[in-house]
Amino acid sequence: MHDTCGRILIIDDDAEILALIRQTLSNPRFVVSATTDHNQVLELLRQERFDLVISDLMLADETTGLELLEKIQAENHDCDFIVLTGHGSVETAVQALKMGAFDYLAKPFDPDELVSTVERVFAFRDLAEDNMRLRHNLAEREGISPYIAGSSESMRRVTNVVRAVAPMPTSVLIRGESGTGKEVIADEIHRLSPRADQLLIKVNCAALPENLLEDELFGHEKGSFTGAMQKRIGRFEQADGGTIFLDEIAEMSPLLQAKLLRVLQEKSFQRVGSNLDINVDVRVICATNTDLEAAVAQGKFREDLYYRVNVIQIELPPLRDRKEDIPALASALLRKISLRLGLSARTLSASALRKLQSMDFPGNVRELQNLLERSLVFCRGREVMAEDIPVGNDYPVSLDQAYSPEPETQPTREKRGGTRTLEEIEREAIMEALESTGGNMYRAAKALDISRSTLYSKVKKLNLVQRVCEKSD
Repeated sequence: MHDTCGRILIIDDDAEILALIRQTLSNPRFVVSATTDHNQVLELLRQERFDLVISDLMLADETTGLELLEKIQAENHDCDFIVLTGHGSVETAVQALKMGAFDYLAKPFDPDELVSTVERVFAFRDLAEDNMRLRHNLAEREGISPYIAGSSESMRRVTNVVRAVAPMPTSVLIRGESGTGKEVIADEIHRLSPRADQLLIKVNCAALPENLLEDELFGHEKGSFTGAMQKRIGRFEQADGGTIFLDEIAEMSPLLQAKLLRVLQEKSFQRVGSNLDINVDVRVICATNTDLEAAVAQGKFREDLYYRVNVIQIELPPLRDRKEDIPALASALLRKISLRLGLSARTLSASALRKLQSMDFPGNVRELQNLLERSLVFCRGREVMAEDIPVGNDYPVSLDQAYSPEPETQPTREKRGGTRTLEEIEREAIMEALESTGGNMYRAAKALDISRSTLYSKVKKLNLVQRVCEKSD
């Protein structure tokens, strides 16, 4: 197991059984909580992260552990489930496993068997996390990064060019709208090149005024200007043997364009305040979202420099022109964001993917990444649903659904001109779905194209719990 403790929640009506299980699992590797009230379980899972739930099959109020399992799954909590029972049967065991339980143990249980089963749970969880990280790392070390790969013709062309140009020291110009992933392409070219074990230095040419950008790129000698108290090594010198990525190249002043041209032609430059040439072996990758041809025609960009930086050109298409890439791209980004936020693996539902593919994304891949991170903040389960995805700067629909007040606290809606309210339309649609599925919440949610947690919330809000019980009898 990993260094972090596994968090376990135990549910049993018998306090003595709870004490026995807690004693059996008394181990620094486990943090064990217990309750005799099955009605507290969902609230506890909402408040804390638990990796494993161990429940008796027969609970109070004629509730069963299998019903509890179904409720936990409906809210998409990221935890495994073990059923304990003194009323065991092959049919019950099979049903529990079919519903997604990790395992099934008969009471009176063997303490060693319980510990062994629990350790297997965490071993499998660790293995799943490790596999996800290994797949992620392997995809980044071999071939093209999943963040730029795609099935569209335009992206296949881009990845083919990246593979072809990476081994060569040739200058590359990456073009495309803001947010299309120009920096990611530069990363890939460097990573797949023979220079991969050397530095990749990145400079945004639009972020600094001319005098500071010159100092940033080429460095200075001590005393070369007021405040130059010591010698400074510039970015080109730091990148010797490696790669330098110059973003927003069109924002360079004419003076700096001339100095960059010399580096490209002669592989040398001078620090500010020095007459000594410094020779460097640096691969130059540039990027811009500006029309360089127009800039050349207007005299704003040197024509000779244009041909030096534009040996190989890579044009990145906007995301709106390659929507078929969104499922694979969004899944890869979701894995990356989940790892950074310390979350377990998350997936995108079919409805969430349809919603993403219906959007134009003027901010391109950067906007998609921003939207997915915001969605993870509000997603309460392992699957991101359509209602978890915010629109514009608004909060997602799921936030209102998850924390909506009880029905009796909501103001009564008035009808206007005989038109049905949204609540009435929702009630009718849900009742029809429950009718057609015999009260099966899972199939009803699927028919309505919403998550089970959303359906449970709406059933409670619309006072349809009794209808569900009648249909499922």
